[in-house]
Amino acid sequence: MDRPRYKRVKTRKREYRLLTTTEAKELLDEQKVIDHPFGWRMISSDRRRLEASVWVPSPSIEIKLYGNVGKTNYSFTLSYQGYCLRTYNVHFYHHNPDCNDIYEPHKHDWDERYGTKQAYVVHDISTDNINSALKDFLKECNIEALGGYQQILL
Repeated sequence: MDRPRYKRVKTRKREYRLLTTTEAKELLDEQKVIDHPFGWRMISSDRRRLEASVWVPSPSIEIKLYGNVGKTNYSFTLSYQGYCLRTYNVHFYHHNPDCNDIYEPHKHDWDERYGTKQAYVVHDISTDNINSALKDFLKECNIEALGGYQQILL
């Protein structure tokens, strides 16, 4: 009798499935709220980070908002169960899977084919300062900040 090479370990049964492009777009289109105060926390002298829970009221779904600021760049990400629904980046360079290089502010939306590897150039979010950019990003993603936002000092 042949014995298996590796011992099988029982684990909790989990269902993994890919988020579809349509489901991601539906989540972005839903009205969402941040019902608590949120703001930036200092990571080092030139880096700051933001994290907030965003809620789709009905049905009750939690989405996360992340922000990062470095010396010369910043980004905002709206994430659901590990999937980046939308990311806005202001940094030097991005290389798309189709070999199209981007050297200006850009966005990534979730896509079944590329995940978030494909980016596109945008000019609909303020680049004057990070506080205005975040407010534009929240508005675009249908997020209302009810709890208040502590602006980053420029």
